Amino acid sequence: MTRDNPPRVELRAMPDSAEASHWSRKSIYLENGTGAIGYCGLSPMENPGRGGSGTAHSLAGGRNAEIHFGLDPAQRGRGYAAQAVRQCLEQAFAAGVETVYAGIEGGNAKAIALVIKLGFGIEGERRNPKSGKNEILFSLEKNRP
Repeated sequence: MTRDNPPRVELRAMPDSAEASHWSRKSIYLENGTGAIGYCGLSPMENPGRGGSGTAHSLAGGRNAEIHFGLDPAQRGRGYAAQAVRQCLEQAFAAGVETVYAGIEGGNAKAIALVIKLGFGIEGERRNPKSGKNEILFSLEKNRP
């Protein structure tokens, strides 16, 4: 397989954990693989400009969501994260979310390049409420051309 035609990935529900109980977190699996290679998920986002994610258990009825994703370093550069993020975006927009946000640390050039490639625009900066680190905040609207 080439980078232009990587194996397909599928998202599978993760077992509930205290950390992920307020968002729809999924494991990323290769279509023909046996183990998870990363995660991708969405959380409700109440105050996009203030860095606050919501605590609701469902995206239903929420206008804003934040996407979270990570990949095993050995699997990076193969298009898997892009496939998983696209699937999460489709699920968010199908659930009625109007805008999806991504907060990414400034030094994470690959994640920044990915969200820009997928059509996200820069909103500004924020401090991550959990880590306290500064992030660049990106957004993608459902009907953005």
